[in-house]
Amino acid sequence: MAAARLTLLAWALWLGGWLGFGTWGLQHWPLVAGGLGALALWLLMIALLQGLGPRRHVTPAAMLLAAAAALLGAPAPWPAALAGAALLLAVARAAGWRRCALLPLSRAPGADPADWPRWAASAAMLPMMAGLPAMAGWCSAAGWPLPLVLGLHVVLMVAPAWAGPARPGWVAGAMGAGALALWWLPGLDGLMAASMLQAVACGLAWRLSPKVPMHPARRHPLAVGVPAVAVLLLGVALAAFGPLALMGVHALLSAAAVLGALAAGALKFSAGRRRPAVR
Repeated sequence: MAAARLTLLAWALWLGGWLGFGTWGLQHWPLVAGGLGALALWLLMIALLQGLGPRRHVTPAAMLLAAAAALLGAPAPWPAALAGAALLLAVARAAGWRRCALLPLSRAPGADPADWPRWAASAAMLPMMAGLPAMAGWCSAAGWPLPLVLGLHVVLMVAPAWAGPARPGWVAGAMGAGALALWWLPGLDGLMAASMLQAVACGLAWRLSPKVPMHPARRHPLAVGVPAVAVLLLGVALAAFGPLALMGVHALLSAAAVLGALAAGALKFSAGRRRPAVR
C-alpha cells in the first residue's frame, strides 16, 4: 500500500511539474523561450540533482521541507524549480522509479531500428508535455473544454503505463496513427488527436522501457542539459510558428517510429531468409 501511494505521488509531482512550471512560464515569463523558460529550468534542476547520485532514504520531514520550499519559492522560478525537482526525485526514488523516462531525451536512440519506436515515443513526451499548457489554450479557444484537454492527455498516458503487458509494435502503431491524424484532420483537431495518440504511445514506451539506473555511471557532462535545451528550442519555435511547431515535431517523431519499425521488420525478414534450412 505504501509503495502504491508513493507511486501515485510521484506521478502527481511529475505531471504537476510539467503543467505547473509550463503554465507559470506562460503567465510570468512569456518572453523567455516562448514561456517555456521556467519549465526548462525545472528539467535542468532534475538532471543536475540526478547526477549527485542516489539517495534512497527519504524522511517525511525532508519531503515536507522540499514541498514548503517549492510553494514559498513559487514567485521566483529558481528556488521553486530546485525544490520541486528535489521533491520529485526524492519521491520517485522512494517509489522505486529507475527509468530514464523521468527525463525525455535523456538518451540517444540505439543503433538497432527496433529501438527507434520506443525512443521516438519517449521523446514525444517532451513536446507533448511542454506544449500542453499552450495547446490547452488553443484548443479551449477552439471550443475544447480545458479540463477535458488536460484530463484526456493525462489519462491516455498514465493508463498504458499502469496496464498489463505491452508489445513494441503497439508503440509504432500509436505513433503512426498520430501521423495519420495530423494528415487527415484539419488544424487543431489534427494536433489534438495526434497528441492524444502519442500520449498512448508514451505510456506504452514507459511500460516497455528497461529498468536502467537513474544515475548512469558513464555519461557525457553536457548530456544532462539536452532536455532543457530541447524545451528552450521548442519554446522559440512555438513563439515563431505557433501550433505548426508542435505539428512538425510530432510528424518527425512519428516518421522515426514508423521507419524504425519497418526497418526492423525488413531486417528480421532478411535474416530469416538467409538462415539455412534445417534438414
